[in-house]
Amino acid sequence: MPTTKPTTQKPAPTSCEVCSCSGDRYNCGDFKTQSEAQACYDYCRSKGIGDVHKLDADEDGIACESLK
Repeated sequence: MPTTKPTTQKPAPTSCEVCSCSGDRYNCGDFKTQSEAQACYDYCRSKGIGDVHKLDADEDGIACESLK
């Protein structure tokens, strides 16, 4: 009688965090694309924390413009 292996599933994420907003932890060089940096920037702002990582140097709402 063949034995079947139980399927292993990855646990579902417990959080939908895009990035950590707990302090200045990232620089533009930590992101592969401008859109990744923008997602982190937007996420922290949506949490009421603001630009904690200082990804928007000229404060125009666009994070890490150098990655464009």
